[in-house]
Amino acid sequence: MPLPEFNVSGCKLTFVCCQIGYSNCHFADIDGSDVGSVEDTSLPNWTTHMVRGTWLSNNHNLFYYGLPSPLLDHLRRSRSPMLNTKTLLQENLENELQILEDLIYIFDDMIDNMGETEFDDRENYGWDEKLALDFKNLQRRIACSVSSSCHDGVNMLTKEVAKCMAEDRRG
Repeated sequence: MPLPEFNVSGCKLTFVCCQIGYSNCHFADIDGSDVGSVEDTSLPNWTTHMVRGTWLSNNHNLFYYGLPSPLLDHLRRSRSPMLNTKTLLQENLENELQILEDLIYIFDDMIDNMGETEFDDRENYGWDEKLALDFKNLQRRIACSVSSSCHDGVNMLTKEVAKCMAEDRRG
């Protein structure tokens, strides 16, 4: 089965795998700007961002959302390289909203493409089938936690944008 790929803000995100005690998932983003370049075609220009279940994160505040900072910072830079993105300015908050909406789209689509995990006849499965079901269920839990955290972040940001707009109206 091919790995899901998504394009967000000029980066290509590919779901790679879950590993390390079933707590981390890798997403590789490949910058498409070097496509067509003849130099150093042996290795693509890419970085890896670790995404784990957001229930493991201690920071679900504004600008963090329980998500890995390197991934968020990369998406922020790709969407708006000149913004100071961790300030409560309306433009920054709207940029954050767009990033979280992109991530919601990615992870909700990923969840939909995973299909349903059926545990009805689990006792009759072999060890390898049980392992595959556990792996798929863990991927679903991680993707659902990321999506849920992004939705919570959108709610926080919407309130902050409303505050900024109210302050602008007051002068």
